[in-house]
Amino acid sequence: MKENTPKNGRGKPKKVTVRTIAEMTGYAHCTVARALANTGNVAEETRRRILQTARDAGYVNEKQPVIAIIIPLFGPEISTYNTSLIDELIAHLDREEFRYELIPEHMTGRLNEKLINGAISLCYLGALEKEWAALHNIPLVCINDYGFNLNRIYSVSSNDRQVMDILVDHLLNGNRRRVVYYELHSSTKNQRERKACFYQIAKHADLEMVPLPDKQQNWGLFVKRNRIDAIIIPSEDPDLRIYAELKQHGLNIPGDVELIHWFTRKISETLMPDQFCPGQDFPELARQAVLLLKRLFHGDEVIHDLFVDYRIFQSGSTRA
Repeated sequence: MKENTPKNGRGKPKKVTVRTIAEMTGYAHCTVARALANTGNVAEETRRRILQTARDAGYVNEKQPVIAIIIPLFGPEISTYNTSLIDELIAHLDREEFRYELIPEHMTGRLNEKLINGAISLCYLGALEKEWAALHNIPLVCINDYGFNLNRIYSVSSNDRQVMDILVDHLLNGNRRRVVYYELHSSTKNQRERKACFYQIAKHADLEMVPLPDKQQNWGLFVKRNRIDAIIIPSEDPDLRIYAELKQHGLNIPGDVELIHWFTRKISETLMPDQFCPGQDFPELARQAVLLLKRLFHGDEVIHDLFVDYRIFQSGSTRA
């Protein structure tokens, strides 16, 4: 934590230790150790002062840093995207022997009450980036969102331009030129960038973009009447009503029409085993997020966002 770390006479960062915190606060080494480990009998006011000093000084327990995983509030349905990322993050944090806590996004203000060394966010920042620098003196790595390095916010994202290049090449190779692009929502960075990249590349490739049908219209009839070659749903949570209505009207997937959605384990494998499916590389997204935090703990400079390429799933095979 360069900007908060005490420096020696040569101006280089000096490692902040338990002894450093003891000297800064005037408490005994054993008291500071118990407070930082949240063990033993330490008065609440004493613990609070020690934790505040440790946070301000940039103290990191290098043997076992504590990471906050900031998660969105789940609605009636839990997203495949979120559960996949959480599983992979926990696996990588366990492998690194890091401790971690799951923190709902509406409780991030309470991070200042804990000794948290870094955070990984699965949320879309919104107002969070505006308050992060004031609330938290720790680095934040966002997955699939924007970075604000001046506020100690960094980003690891899926490479949406790469996947849209591959997707359009796939459509052209299959002579699929009449296409419907069906986005479930457009409020996230990925959704906006996917759409912008796809339309730009599709225009250059002379694909014919067909407007969406009315909400009440049957997708099977719509595809037959408009000679649709492919429906693209850029999300891990496909609209299974579309699949059912295509089947209802005797349409073969992918023979008659391609139904391309982001890879969802079990759904993609069971319902559409031969369908071309782009998939975010969740293990690599999680790995890069954890490695990025490790670099930040050691004071490494990170001056640009990181991107992870998609993988393509089709007919039981996977390729990068």
